[in-house]
Amino acid sequence: MIMKNLMLLIVFTISLSCCKNDDDTPSNPIDQLPPATQTGENTFGCLLDGEAFLPGAGPNNLDCVYQFVNGGYFFALQANKRDENFNRITIALGTINLQIEEQLTFSLFENTSGNAIGIYSYATRKSYTSHTHRRINNYKA
Repeated sequence: MIMKNLMLLIVFTISLSCCKNDDDTPSNPIDQLPPATQTGENTFGCLLDGEAFLPGAGPNNLDCVYQFVNGGYFFALQANKRDENFNRITIALGTINLQIEEQLTFSLFENTSGNAIGIYSYATRKSYTSHTHRRINNYKA
């Protein structure tokens, strides 16, 4: 009986010591962001309220353009993801007739020519059902 209990204790101890409790997610939010690139890798990340914001999977999760049109430079970036309740979170940055250069800081205030703008959007999704309309989606920003 003692040998059996000793054997069970050894097996139990070995099984606990074999547990792999790895969490590869970095604890520092900056370390969760993708590396900076200048080669068009189609990556984006930023800190939103101190937490890493990365676009989610799916269509239209990240869109970015920078173009010269009608004598002015226009930049637009939009990143989207869904939270655990499938609400859409969007971060957007843009310029109107403003050339972007390195080492500049932009105030994101007004959506007018020569300025830059920043937008945060949280959109809830509600579904309604009735006999007349089987399903209507109402998005509210």
